[in-house]
Amino acid sequence: VGHALHNDFACLMLSHPRAQLRDTVKYRPFRAMAKGKNPSLRRLAEEVLGLKIQAGEHDSVEDARVAMLLYRRHKDDWENYLFRGEGRGFKAARKQKSKAPKK
Repeated sequence: VGHALHNDFACLMLSHPRAQLRDTVKYRPFRAMAKGKNPSLRRLAEEVLGLKIQAGEHDSVEDARVAMLLYRRHKDDWENYLFRGEGRGFKAARKQKSKAPKK
């Protein structure tokens, strides 16, 4: 769970299964708030949670907490969204499962 996770993973030279990511930048209902663009974490925090963040210097712990709060607030809808196959990560996981040998 995070905000713009692709940046963090690129810096750390890591990868993670897409189906297990919950990125506030990629969640379509949040993108709709920014008219299809990447929503800022500050804007999401203010509009969705009613929190003012990033008033001073950048705090990565605060960003992580806010991203988790956003996910937890929308967890049921988010997971249903993925289960219905609307998120790309779930589709990729479903394809991998179907290719796995059955026991």
